[in-house]
Amino acid sequence: MQHTVDPDAKQDLLGVGTRGAGDLTGPHLPVRRPADNPFASKRIENLRFRFRYTDLPALLKTCRLMDWRGAIVGAKGSGKTTLLETLAAAVADRARLVRLPADSRNPMALINEQLAAPLVDGDIVFLDSAGQLGRLQWWWVSKRWRRVVITAHRRGRLPTLTECRTDLALLDELVAELAPDDIDQLRPELPGLFASEGGDLRRCFRRLYDLYSPRTRSG
Repeated sequence: MQHTVDPDAKQDLLGVGTRGAGDLTGPHLPVRRPADNPFASKRIENLRFRFRYTDLPALLKTCRLMDWRGAIVGAKGSGKTTLLETLAAAVADRARLVRLPADSRNPMALINEQLAAPLVDGDIVFLDSAGQLGRLQWWWVSKRWRRVVITAHRRGRLPTLTECRTDLALLDELVAELAPDDIDQLRPELPGLFASEGGDLRRCFRRLYDLYSPRTRSG
């Protein structure tokens, strides 16, 4: 997935159509088992990050210049986690990936669990959802880790490496990849869906998943 909502694009979309996601027309689409749903979570997780304003070599160069200490910033569902995983994969021999679920009750325990083996010189911590850490917790880990790349909804904790944004064209591209046989039926629904979900692609995918769900359709 890819990159905070482009304000200009969002305003254009609101002018195109404001039909809510609840008004998506699903009866013409085939009902699918969860495992065969084109918007199943496993398929979403396998989407590659789409670079729009830079590319991977350029971003890796920026990371090296900043000694691997910076933040990927963006709104929910804008591709921050996917980009973080892409960067980690590019330096797999040095990467230590840490994931903090939303509303983690004890993020420090999760960090210690996922970093059970001590860090060695040259290791880079890739921390997803750094916003789950309180101020003192963040101070502690930021002092402890020399090289750390985080995802965050807003700027401030570390210098910004890049900012993720979404737009309607990106949603269209991803939907076409996930559901190529149905894209002609889905495409007219995408502007209203994108606007109603505030550009959050994950929320868009959840609503599209429901179009193929027998439980939702029977309701």
